[in-house]
Amino acid sequence: RDQGRLILHGKEIEIKSPIHAIRHGIGLISEDRKKEGFVSTLRVKENINLTTIKDTVKNGIIRDKLEREKAKKFIDMLNIKTPSEDANIVHLSGGNQHKVVLAKWLAANGSVLIFDEPTRGVDVNAKSDIYRIMRTLADQGVGIIFISSEFPELIGLSNRCLVMNDGKIVDELIGD
Repeated sequence: RDQGRLILHGKEIEIKSPIHAIRHGIGLISEDRKKEGFVSTLRVKENINLTTIKDTVKNGIIRDKLEREKAKKFIDMLNIKTPSEDANIVHLSGGNQHKVVLAKWLAANGSVLIFDEPTRGVDVNAKSDIYRIMRTLADQGVGIIFISSEFPELIGLSNRCLVMNDGKIVDELIGD
C-alpha cells in the first residue's frame, strides 16, 4: 500500500509479505492463475494444500492420507472436474484450475478473499460456479474484494462498488 491503514476485525494490521497476509487470513485469487495462482509442476492435491502444508506435515514428512482427504473435500465442494487428486493441474481446464486456486485459499480458512478478475478465461459453467461460491462465502461472513473490468459482473454480484481511475476512487455505487 502507498498510504492509509489496514484494519481487520477492528485491529490495525501490517502486511509486509504474502506470509503476513496468509497469517491474517487474507487470500488472493489472482487474475493470472498460471503465473501466480498455482504451481504447474504439482498435482491437484499438492496445489490445494499449498497454503496449509504445515497441517499435513509431521516430522518433516507429508502425510499423504491427510493431504488426499483435504483435496477430495474441496474437489467435491467446488465440483472440480479432475480424473483424480493426483492429476497434474496443467491437464485441467482453465475453470477447474481456477477452482483449485480457490480451494487452496478456502483450505486456509481465511476471512478476506481478493478475487482479481476471477472469471477471465473460464467457460460459462465455471463462471456460474465461481459466482455461486462467491455468494456462499459472502453469506458465511467472508469478506470479498471483487476486482473486475466487466461492469455487469460487478453490478450483479456486489452490494457496494468503488470505481477507481488512476489509483483513486472516483465514485461509489451502493445497493440496487
